[in-house]
Amino acid sequence: GLAGVMAFHLRGALAGADLASIARLAPGSTGAQAAQWVRDARRIARDAGRDVTLDDLVAVVAPVDSTSPDDRRVLAVHEAGHAVAGVLAGRALCSISVVARADSGGRTTMSGGPSSVFTRASIDVEIRVLVSGRAAEDVLLGAASMGAEEDLAVATRLLAAAHASGGLGADLLHRAPSRDAHALLALDPKLRAAVADDLARVYAGAVAMIRRNRAAVAALADALIDKRFLDGAEAEAIVRKALAMPRRRAPKSGRTP
Repeated sequence: GLAGVMAFHLRGALAGADLASIARLAPGSTGAQAAQWVRDARRIARDAGRDVTLDDLVAVVAPVDSTSPDDRRVLAVHEAGHAVAGVLAGRALCSISVVARADSGGRTTMSGGPSSVFTRASIDVEIRVLVSGRAAEDVLLGAASMGAEEDLAVATRLLAAAHASGGLGADLLHRAPSRDAHALLALDPKLRAAVADDLARVYAGAVAMIRRNRAAVAALADALIDKRFLDGAEAEAIVRKALAMPRRRAPKSGRTP
């Protein structure tokens, strides 16, 4: 879709170019952003006194990486941890990237997550996938960065809702709507302790899982450092080879499981 938007706004320029490979560098972007890429690339070409090139688009969509090699490895290991945890949880990888975007230095997308009806078991799986990026940093790099802030925020909100709203804690008392449950953490020491204990328990499991599958995380991180972006099929092939897991079969319906 993004490639089609770019082709439309290029108005015949770069005919035959592989615009889809450019679009894959920015998963989750909007059509409006794709149109802006073309405008920015045309401005680069105009300032240089020439026609727009594919390199102009690449320069806009995925600017030259200015992060240090050490920082790139942290980002790659973090995203690889999420991806390996996702595969082990039965999810299908869509893409994994360390191309910096406005809101993050890396991103892993996957499908086949939990339904909207959570149980304690599915909450544990969801949180394990969320914290496995941090766990991978701990295991492979010896220390964790602050890059898991949003992951921890989501995990904390989910656990707070489970305990304070969903009847999945020590009692059935409904303390607040699920969307507001995390606000109680500052006011309720027992709730705060319960959520912290659950986070610590699931995180310990994530660390153990990463240790068992360290080779897969390392292989995926190395490929990501080299390419900056991997589509789901590429990433899953690397993980499954390292884990000696069979390839995922495409569903007969043609839909992602």
